[in-house]
Amino acid sequence: MKLKDIKNLLPISIPFGLIYFSYKFFLKIQETQLISFEVLRYSSYAVLLIGLVVSYFFNRNRVFFTLITLLLSQYLLVDKKLYLSVVYTAICIFIPLNIIIFTYLTERGVLTSGGKSRIILIIVEIIFTAIIFWTNNQLLITLLNIKFFSLKIISLTPVPQIAILLFIASMLILIIRQIQNISPYENSFAGVIIASFIALNFKGNSLAAVVFFSMSSIILTVSIIQDLYRKAYLDELTGIPTRRALMEELMKIGNKYTVAMLDIDFFKKFNDTYGHSVGDNALKFVATMMKNVTGGGKIYRYGGEEFTIIFPGKGVDEVIPHLEKLRDKISRRGFILRGQDRPKKKPKKVKPRSNSSKRLFLTVSIGVSEKTERNKTADDVIKSADNALYRAKKKGRNCISK
Repeated sequence: MKLKDIKNLLPISIPFGLIYFSYKFFLKIQETQLISFEVLRYSSYAVLLIGLVVSYFFNRNRVFFTLITLLLSQYLLVDKKLYLSVVYTAICIFIPLNIIIFTYLTERGVLTSGGKSRIILIIVEIIFTAIIFWTNNQLLITLLNIKFFSLKIISLTPVPQIAILLFIASMLILIIRQIQNISPYENSFAGVIIASFIALNFKGNSLAAVVFFSMSSIILTVSIIQDLYRKAYLDELTGIPTRRALMEELMKIGNKYTVAMLDIDFFKKFNDTYGHSVGDNALKFVATMMKNVTGGGKIYRYGGEEFTIIFPGKGVDEVIPHLEKLRDKISRRGFILRGQDRPKKKPKKVKPRSNSSKRLFLTVSIGVSEKTERNKTADDVIKSADNALYRAKKKGRNCISK
């Protein structure tokens, strides 16, 4: 596995690493009692409240109301000690159910109409649980604890079977969403599902609830930070680092490096001809091609149709063959312009290409400059590379100038 792949997988694996750590911590505390339970209990509520504040401040209502669900669950199980009542069963059901519901709702702030609907949902769940608890309605209690399977492995957990099915369903939904859009933010909810199931599996053990519910808050808070980082440093359209990331990289790069400024030729005309949606596809196409640049180049979106490549530790003459290879590959590859009659879903049998789709070709111009006695600062190098880019365009485009 390449180092680049490991770096991409690291943010996604954080929730599961934290769960493993919390499980080892739980076993250690249970065995040695190094920390008093009361300290852990108050610390847990502090962590949950911090998560609520962070999610509220950054308008992450999915996280906010998931934490509200966990906070109420911990209060009822740990403080009120309602493990042996129908409350435990209701909590087992409502945690995965709420995560499923919250997953499909958009992020529109906590106090919006969407946020109010979530508040109403949680209130209805509380009322429903309270009615069953106070009336001791045996019919509803039987329905909540209904058994669908007689498998021996399922009997090993005290979690009701209907809740197990909801936990499995929520995990499958999150896995599908993760495949569609790999994101640490989405992945964190899968971590919460696992942590919550572990906590509920230790029925009657308040320490387990305290440790794993607080770890769920940590996982969700970390995911918010990761998501904010992605939005600040990664371009939403192309998925590559932004100009801000470029400037921070140049501050620590060292004394020898080369900067290449790359611009899509006639992009305004391309946009006017085919429309902005096709123009966006063109930008994504170029960014995808640039990801395979050789020579150790690091790519960034500088702005508009302009991109930047940094080659740490290399001079201009060393990087030009790599840039020439990239320029040639972009000009030859092209991308497909889909027709309006393209089906939304991929058909079982692919028909021969018709007139409804055609291949569009792009070219790029590239300007290159390195750090020298004349170009001492990063701004000087970028300006020099930008001037070289202008010369490449004057020479007729689809070429490299230094």
